[in-house]
Amino acid sequence: MTNDLAFMPDDTFAGLQDATDVQTTFYGEATYAITPDLKATAGLRYFDWVAGLHRYFTGANGNSPPASAAQPIGTPLVQAGHSSANGVTPRFALQYYLTPQNNVFAEAAKGFRYGGVNQPIPTAYCGADLAAEGLTRRRRASVRTSCGAIRSAAATRSTATATASTVTAFQINWNNVQTTKYLGCSYYYTVNAGKVVSRGVELELAAQPIPRLSLDFNGSFNDAKADGRSPTSMRRTAARRPMRPAMSPA
Repeated sequence: MTNDLAFMPDDTFAGLQDATDVQTTFYGEATYAITPDLKATAGLRYFDWVAGLHRYFTGANGNSPPASAAQPIGTPLVQAGHSSANGVTPRFALQYYLTPQNNVFAEAAKGFRYGGVNQPIPTAYCGADLAAEGLTRRRRASVRTSCGAIRSAAATRSTATATASTVTAFQINWNNVQTTKYLGCSYYYTVNAGKVVSRGVELELAAQPIPRLSLDFNGSFNDAKADGRSPTSMRRTAARRPMRPAMSPA
């Protein structure tokens, strides 16, 4: 089919996508010495995020409705969408000095991951699959909900004239994880589902055996597990390879 408005005669899909992303962030924190050996830190981070997306899709698999042998002239799919989020995330930390060279600390903080705009899913190919998901029409410029994460840590630090070490144990709880949901028609979209818990230990060692020689070592162990319903793990094996690359920003 050479007359479906695609950029090249043999293209079944062709398109242009323009994306804009604007982020504004303010952060501040303060430290208070409760005792000479115990310090407390508190901080806040404000974020404001706005993303815009404009698409122009053509070709037999990109037109709306799709081009066919009977009607080779298709109608380009022109779509605009936006997503935005703002909020405040906190951070708290305690640090206790066992000696002037050794201390322990604990930290808790909350993070945020930005969302985006889903790709369009044509009903001509995916009508039955969309209906099975409870979606009766094309997902036009649907906004992905962003997700949050919480991190906590406890560690021991020690320093000396020629050596230094840091041992950190951590846990990250990630809720409403952004994950890809595949349809039987080979299209997909992004949803927020399930959660991930990640636990681990990090080790940092530094030494200076002689004045002009420094040695550093870093190592970590991480154990991450999904906890809850994950559309990707449940349905990926039943879905075919996507027809074209992802059209949604991360």
